[in-house]
Amino acid sequence: MTALPLSSHMNRQRAELAAALELAPTSLRIEIMRAAIVLYGGTTTPLRDNTDGGLTFPNFTVLGVTGDGATEVEAIAEWTKAATRMTLAAEEEVAA
Repeated sequence: MTALPLSSHMNRQRAELAAALELAPTSLRIEIMRAAIVLYGGTTTPLRDNTDGGLTFPNFTVLGVTGDGATEVEAIAEWTKAATRMTLAAEEEVAA
């Protein structure tokens, strides 16, 4: 058995996480994403006031993909869309 190249392995992880997030009830998505950040390494920024009186909106970065939104749930939805696009683009590149 040969090992998958790192990029193929990461694409599979992205696809699996995106699918898990899409299938999960909204109430569990934040918990799943936070667990993925711990498992794979990543960052999250919660909604908060920044130093100039504005807001810093939530974002999640994991497996090389970032999702931003007005809420954590929106940020996860954007992450899922971006991860799905990256996975499909990588599959098309391999097929070409």
